[in-house]
Amino acid sequence: MIPITILIGADGNRAEDSSENADNVWYFPDTIVMDAQRYDVLKFFGIPLTGGDAAASGVMLALGARAGGLFGAAGTIAAANAAAAATGNSVYYDNLVPFITYQLVGDDLFVGNVFDGFFGAVTGQDGGLDVGYDRSLLSGRRVKREGLPTRVRWSDKRPVPDFQISYAPTMIVSQLFRDVVEHVEPGVHQFEPVEYVGKDGVHVANMFVFVICNRIDSVDRERTTMYRFKNFWQSAGPTGGSQLVFNAAQVGDHHLWIDKYLPDFRLASSDFVTAAREAGLVGVSFRELETV
Repeated sequence: MIPITILIGADGNRAEDSSENADNVWYFPDTIVMDAQRYDVLKFFGIPLTGGDAAASGVMLALGARAGGLFGAAGTIAAANAAAAATGNSVYYDNLVPFITYQLVGDDLFVGNVFDGFFGAVTGQDGGLDVGYDRSLLSGRRVKREGLPTRVRWSDKRPVPDFQISYAPTMIVSQLFRDVVEHVEPGVHQFEPVEYVGKDGVHVANMFVFVICNRIDSVDRERTTMYRFKNFWQSAGPTGGSQLVFNAAQVGDHHLWIDKYLPDFRLASSDFVTAAREAGLVGVSFRELETV
């Protein structure tokens, strides 16, 4: 029983790097964007992420205005520029969404959401406001049908894949994907019908909103070097503890599950991965995670 994180995958063919083939990627925690290209667009719930500066000018303007108007803002920006220079200008803050940060580590760009700290700094209040998606879809429990999408517009010229994350974290899957799930773990998970239609409203495909309905604690405490914060496993960053190890005994006979302390991960057993590959599912790829 080797846990595998389910990731969005490609069909194996690299698309031409052009505006016509640009991907519209929405920010989602613990997601790896493979083969990102120049024309791809990264958004935070519909807001384009444009990059920014290491001084967090947008944040400093808000802090300065709160503290003392224009002159206060000018002072905080000056202080922020000095602090940014002292730290090597390694972390950048988005101009339009200043609680989104960027850090280049080697050839990888890490994009983070530090909303709690930003909200608390600007307002002086508890930053415990949860901004983002409906986490119930990644709770590992069945959800009410009301509020789930029933129609999705499909404007891509390519066929609808068997697995897609549409408006994170909604997983939408094909009948073939559902068949594989029911074969490996029958009668456990939730599937709700959704219709894909073209721009003209013409029917394209019958699909399903897929909700994983196993919720377990599968992380090995002794070997994992990540730390628990607010009941969630957190990485300490590129230079800190980031090792995540799963325990096969804790996984037991589950084949698809959400870990209660890793709600942004969609986890699957090696048996499911084998069945998915044998069925030739399109749109899903897998990354093996360490298991003891």
